[in-house]
Amino acid sequence: MNPLSALDSIDHRITALAANLKCGCWIRFADGRPNFWSREVFEIFGFETDAHPPPIDAMMHRIDRSHRSRLLNSADRCERHRARFSADYSLTHPNGRRIHVKSRGQIIPGMEGSVIAGTLLDVTELQSVHSDLATLAGMQKKNAFTAPSERLTPGQWRRTEDLLHARSNAGLTVAEMAAHAHLSPSLFSRRFRATTGQTPLQYVLSLRLERARAALASTGASIARVATDFGFFDQAHFSRHFKRRYGLTPGVFMRQETSSIAPTDSSFSDV
Repeated sequence: MNPLSALDSIDHRITALAANLKCGCWIRFADGRPNFWSREVFEIFGFETDAHPPPIDAMMHRIDRSHRSRLLNSADRCERHRARFSADYSLTHPNGRRIHVKSRGQIIPGMEGSVIAGTLLDVTELQSVHSDLATLAGMQKKNAFTAPSERLTPGQWRRTEDLLHARSNAGLTVAEMAAHAHLSPSLFSRRFRATTGQTPLQYVLSLRLERARAALASTGASIARVATDFGFFDQAHFSRHFKRRYGLTPGVFMRQETSSIAPTDSSFSDV
């Protein structure tokens, strides 16, 4: 990889990041008054912007299960001890995209009742740029630029990723992906594996399973419908792959998701 082209690619991404940065604000009233979300917060979570902020169960379904308690605990500390609200967590957008956010807030002094106001920032792309910069710095330190790269270039990866997100449920072939990246199928497969650690078809399967898992947790659709929507032959085919990846069947996963949404603090509905 040429260092100048790598830096140029990162520079373009930072420019795009600055133009498309999503940062919204929210206000939560503990006395029962309607809460407030700005348009950007609705877009980050993937809810309709013309609706009211969703109830806690709908919001929590989209947040990573392992991150839900930290969100509720931070809100509780903010209310009980008037500490600053601070929570970093990940969520799954309805389109299957994994999003990383930072949320900060504080009690508004002088307001009647407990009123917390704060911001929500989508840092997904920012984290990716930071990771690329760290990789670039490491390669420069090891003088790795002297050898030709066996990975996909940033441009090839972006084209491939766009195709994967648009058609991963529609039976993509390695030949189609390779043509999109302007490489032969064999060279594309080698570079794809060097870039992701997986073969193209393994990666496509992983992406379909992640999207299907998010749909099971948030849409209420049947297992058979989700299996069909995400490109599996039938429910049995989907269940085999799902259990192999996550260690439990789709049915058990849905029951666990339902039971985990019993809110510990029903007043906390949107941060």
